Amino acid sequence: MIAQAAASDNSLFISPKLLRGAGLPRHLRRLAERLASPEGAAALPAPVVAAFASEFLIPRPDAPLEFRKGASVHYFAILDVPDGAVMRLPSVLELRRPEQRLHLTCDAGVLRRLLVASVREDPRLGIVDAYLLGGELVILCGDLESRSFPIARLPGVAELVADQQDAFEIDSDGSYLYWPAGDLHLGVSQLLQAADPAFLADVYIKRNSNDFTGRALRQIREERGLRQVDIPGLSERQVRRIEDGISRLRVASAECFALALGIPLNELLEKVARRASALRPAA
Repeated sequence: MIAQAAASDNSLFISPKLLRGAGLPRHLRRLAERLASPEGAAALPAPVVAAFASEFLIPRPDAPLEFRKGASVHYFAILDVPDGAVMRLPSVLELRRPEQRLHLTCDAGVLRRLLVASVREDPRLGIVDAYLLGGELVILCGDLESRSFPIARLPGVAELVADQQDAFEIDSDGSYLYWPAGDLHLGVSQLLQAADPAFLADVYIKRNSNDFTGRALRQIREERGLRQVDIPGLSERQVRRIEDGISRLRVASAECFALALGIPLNELLEKVARRASALRPAA
């Protein structure tokens, strides 16, 4: 079934050679078959073709690799060719922006991690591949997006020497990165919280959001002597809906409140969480 998916509109095609060489357990082979079927197509964010680089460059008559070409297709090429031959891949695949749709790696484990990420509740929290580039840790997440994290902002990793920073391992299921030198385990969620304040604020809001969040915001605003029309970036109606609990507080809205109150976003969120907790009736 997997081989037949190559010529269809299905979301996943894995070359038979790679499928054999990846050493997937039976349950992941069945998952690969499901993702190659029309019923499983929606599980991946885009069509994916995975094969050894040599199969893209020199299809063998006895094991032909038919693959789709198109603006949305993402290609995973497992390197098994000389460096010079790699330069031909974008041309062969007719890619104009290969940095967005062609991923090259020597690690066939990306296939397993991609499959596992496809069944996560939030695929972006799955690590498909990772590498260091200058002072950045670059991660290809399960949603097929690459995200960069400054090493200087990653707790524990920043304290390691350069050789130790580069010596990390990827969990076989893509749940975390492991640095043996510092005995550090970091998942995508932890990396985002360390390097992306907006993501951290969103996590904090979801964790502490309840029916009293809006009331807590209203109390804090009124104590500062601000009216609902005094929140820059939000209309009076938007402020009223948030404070009445009709609209959920989001990071962008919280930033507007923090700006109006003249306090950092994290300080506002902590105030709201404490006040909302105090407003909740005792059980």
